[in-house]
Amino acid sequence: MRLKQLLVPAIMTLVAISFSAIAEELRLLTWGGYAPEEVVSLFEKETGIVVQVTLSNNEDMISKLRTTYNVLRATGGSGFDLALAQFS
Repeated sequence: MRLKQLLVPAIMTLVAISFSAIAEELRLLTWGGYAPEEVVSLFEKETGIVVQVTLSNNEDMISKLRTTYNVLRATGGSGFDLALAQFS
């Protein structure tokens, strides 16, 4: 649990640095509890980047990422900016 509390803010900070000049929204695909609302709110307040959190499990996450990849290839659209899965 402690690792998760440290990892999500660190990753979101790195993403903010790389997207800060061009992004207005960060699309995050993750497990429930991996992106606490207070962390997301603080990130949005400090960066001005809106975070769209999609909660999932590993099986659905793989399916969503595959579908998104295929749609991206076909349409040139955008998918998720960051995916955080549970590792065992």
